[in-house]
Amino acid sequence: MDLFRYIVRFLYKIRWYLIILPLIALVVAWFMTRNMPRIYDANTTIYTGMITAYNIEGGSGVAGGQSQTNMTNLMLLITTDVTIHEVSLRLFARCMMYGNVNKDNNYISAEHFRQLNNSVPADVKALINHNSENATYANLKAYERPAQDNYIFGLVNYHQWFGINSITSRLKVLQMRNSDIIDIAYSSNDAGITYNTLDILNEVFARQYAQLRYGETNNVIKFFEREVARLYRILTGAEDDLIRYNVEKRIINYGEQTKMVAGMDAGQQQSDNELLKNQATTRALMDYLERQLGDRAKIIRANKDFTNQVTDISRIQSRISNLRLMNSEGGGSGIESQLELAKAEKMLQDAQDNVRGLVKDIEAGTYSTETGVKANDMISRWLEQVLLLEKTKAELGA
Repeated sequence: MDLFRYIVRFLYKIRWYLIILPLIALVVAWFMTRNMPRIYDANTTIYTGMITAYNIEGGSGVAGGQSQTNMTNLMLLITTDVTIHEVSLRLFARCMMYGNVNKDNNYISAEHFRQLNNSVPADVKALINHNSENATYANLKAYERPAQDNYIFGLVNYHQWFGINSITSRLKVLQMRNSDIIDIAYSSNDAGITYNTLDILNEVFARQYAQLRYGETNNVIKFFEREVARLYRILTGAEDDLIRYNVEKRIINYGEQTKMVAGMDAGQQQSDNELLKNQATTRALMDYLERQLGDRAKIIRANKDFTNQVTDISRIQSRISNLRLMNSEGGGSGIESQLELAKAEKMLQDAQDNVRGLVKDIEAGTYSTETGVKANDMISRWLEQVLLLEKTKAELGA
């Protein structure tokens, strides 16, 4: 207990030292570090597929067993002057396009942009296209010359954010545990510049990697595409010349046309045979019914009005057959031919109704009701065969 009281009394005696000295150290530390720049670190990873990806022979990794060598080459490609030079110009273009002198943003802080903007001459500012980063990059690249008074040349060689050596010195490229993944780390005193440097580096490296890995294959594909396009133009021209020659000389394709004509002839022959068979059947049935009817059929046939109306029906049937044939061959004039066909069909229906009424009148005037009732059905069947025979003859004659 005595020891504890002794310690407490001692701390109480030096209490002001315990309070004041840490405060003094805090103030000195703040004063000494108040102007030190902040450092922002960022990382990105890239999957290359050099080791585990399948090659065209079906094995794993890049053909030839050189996957690790190729990984090393890719890592070196990231830090080459060509790659970093493009990153430098694109980063400068992006900062000039989107920087704001009054407000920090995702591209560059306001303080740093004011410093940058004040150092850029007017002729270089005129190269900035605020609508296109690619156009701005092209303008800056065209403007750059290896001269002491060239602003862009000095920028990519000596500037703290855009200089090639400055970017390379703060860039760390590592392969993660012998895998396909490359880790890229970068740091600077501006958060926006740190992020956009890696963002642009990813785009530039991906394009160069694709060119490195697939450039030869793409060139071969483009060669064959050009050859195919050239041969297609030659073939198309030859076909067009052949068509023009055939038209001028009226040359026909005998093989195809003979085949088509033979098919049409076979179809027409089959149709004619079917019509002839129907005609024979109809005529046989009509003769049979006439024998059953006896004088009734003779009396009806002897009637002049009946003969004239049957002749009209035959004429109308022929007209309808011709119109249908013209429509099927495309020789009709559209709506007009359809109207003509409908008109002819209406005339046929009226003529058939008239001849049926005439037959009934002849029957009624010749025979009594009691004797006519028994034969009405047979007469109707006979008349239908007469009309069907006229239709068949019209179709055969079309």
